[in-house]
Order: sequence, then structure tokens, then C-alpha cells
Amino acid sequence: MRTIYTYMILLIFLIGCCMGAYAEIITIPSLTLQPGEEKSVEIRMDQAPHGLSGYTLIVNTQGSATITSGEGPAWAALKNADLVDSHTLSVSAADLMDEIKSGSTQVLLATVMVTGAAGQTTFTATVKQMDDDDGNAIVPVIIPGKIDSGNSPTPTTMPTTPVPTQPTTLPTTLQPTPIPTQPTTSPTTLQPTPVPTQPTISPTTLQPTPIPTEPTILPTTLPTTIIPPTPTEITYELDRGWNLIGIPAQPIAGYETAFVFSQVPSDGHSMFQYGPSGWESVNPATPLRAMDAYWIYTNTPFVVTIQVQEVSGSCSFQSGWNLISPPGFAEKRATEVFSSLVWSYLTGYDGKTQQYDMIVIMGVDDSFIVRPGHGYWIYLQDAGTVSY
Repeated sequence: MRTIYTYMILLIFLIGCCMGAYAEIITIPSLTLQPGEEKSVEIRMDQAPHGLSGYTLIVNTQGSATITSGEGPAWAALKNADLVDSHTLSVSAADLMDEIKSGSTQVLLATVMVTGAAGQTTFTATVKQMDDDDGNAIVPVIIPGKIDSGNSPTPTTMPTTPVPTQPTTLPTTLQPTPIPTQPTTSPTTLQPTPVPTQPTISPTTLQPTPIPTEPTILPTTLPTTIIPPTPTEITYELDRGWNLIGIPAQPIAGYETAFVFSQVPSDGHSMFQYGPSGWESVNPATPLRAMDAYWIYTNTPFVVTIQVQEVSGSCSFQSGWNLISPPGFAEKRATEVFSSLVWSYLTGYDGKTQQYDMIVIMGVDDSFIVRPGHGYWIYLQDAGTVSY
């Protein structure tokens, strides 16, 4: 077996030399387990020459040994591990904070708990999708491992408890900023123009109206009366903890700044948005704009209502990670709403569980529905614009 692996590594080296670069290699460890024995195994990629933006890795055992649980790497701000069955684990992760830079080595992709059973098992993995920091696809070479459990009887000691998947938390580098104690003054109310107290005096003598000898010609085009769009009420039912909300249309006067959220019991946490320059703290005077998304914290369930109206416009987004809110007031497929964007990954956040949703991969999970009033992380391969 070692000879086969040696030839494989040599072949990879030769291919890399011919292409002018070394191929990324994911090595699946080999191990020996007694039947019923459980062990944690780390799966790593040898190098990331151009960084790593995200991936979905399918780990599986082909034989008697089984997979108990698993989790994504600690460096990923956005990660998910789903045990499909006793032989298959799906691990997705996204590098929102650029932890894996160009040239990083021995990059941890997954930690997997495996349980031995009598016989031999092939331990391998496949990459569903993997991209570098420039949005280019990474096609790594995967070297499978082997789990040898022999034919020993099951040990009398109980197997260790599986390591549970840790819930995803917001990036720890963000320091909460207290919301200013002085709220921004709301727009003043326009005073109605007073009606004159003296009525207009009509002339005492009525002049007869001459009858026209020629019929009056009506204008061929009637003037168009512009009717302003009817405002739509959006209600945010905030859960205790962090919430990722979105603005589906342009807020009307009186609701156009973050002052509308100033009464939320934030427990000292700032409201945040993510833009071209990274994380930005939101203050009560910050304008709320259509398609923008915001992180907001509350120490108790809280309801906020705003009014918005549909007006034509567009919103531009940079390549890489963006916070985005789907425009409009109807639930739609992500592929339909963001059809003008070239994106790779998309995920939302569940305020009730305080965890990210499953990472959606463009072209793989095209049935994913996005909801108005919610915010989403989206990874773009190129800068793009969405019209609404």
C-alpha cells in the first residue's frame, strides 16, 4: 500500500511540474481501530496557493467502519456538518474573515469521528465544490486512507461520546459598540398651510358666458396623474440573540434611517453591516437602503415595524463575500432573484437556533428559497448589479 501511495505522490509531483505548479492534495489518514472503538480524525489539504474561499467536502467510509459525527474547521466563520448516514458526512465551510491566505499549508478541512468494526474499510472523500480567493475552482487530488479493525471482539469499555457540532457564531473579532444614548431626532412633521379666514368675495354681477360658435376641441393627450406607490409594512420579529435582517424595498420618510431600531434592547451591542471596507458599525443616523442587510442583537424577543415602497433602482456588489437582502415582497428561488449575479455560495441565518443555514451551492441546490425581510451571505465570483 505504501508503494502505491509513493507512486501516486510521484505522479502528482510530475503533473504539477508539467503544469508549472503543484496540485493541492487532500490526504485521508489511515488508522487501526478495534471493533467498537471510536477515534477523531483530522482531514487536511497540504496547501492553498491562492487561498480558500469555501468548499463542500463529502467524507465517506466504504466498508464496515462507520462515521459517528463530524464538524468543520474552527477557522471558518461559516460552517456546517451534516451526517447523511452512518457512512457519509457532508462538511461545508466558508472563509469570511480571510483566515486561509495564499500560501497557507496543512489547511484543516474537517474533523471526523469514526467507529471501527470487524474488517477493513476504505476511508475517502470527494470535493463537491472548492474555490480559491479569486473564485477559481480548486480540483485537489485526494489520497484515500484505510481503517483496519481486524477481527477482535467488541471491547467492554463504552465508546466515547461523539463530539457535537459547535454552533456557528459571529466573528469574534467584532467588538460590540454601545449604541449612543442620544437618539437621532426624527424628521420634523410638516405643518399644514393655514386656510384663509376670509372667503373670496364673488362679483356682484354675473357676466353671461358667450356660447362658442365652434365646438371646443379636446386635447388629444390627457395629462397623466402620478400616483405614488402604496407603502408596504414590514414586521421584523427579532429573536433573542443575533438576527440577520434585510430591507426589501426603499423605506419611506420617517423610516429611512436606523433610528427605527433604536428601541431594540441591544444589551450594548451595535448594529452592523458588511461593505466593501469590511465590517461597519451602524448608528441611528445611518440610512437604510433597499437590498442592504444588517446584523442586530436583542436580549429579549422584540418586534420592529417599518414601512417601505417599491421604487425602481439597482444595487451593486463586490466580488467575494457580501451581505444581501432579496428585493420585493414575495418568496422566490435564489437563482431567480440573483440571476444577474455570478455567485458560488449562499446562506442565511436562523435567529431561533443562532446558527447558519446549510450553505447553498450555485448549480447544485437551485431550489433554495430566499425570503423578503431576511439577510443572506452571498459569495460572488465577479462584481455585479441587481436591478429592482
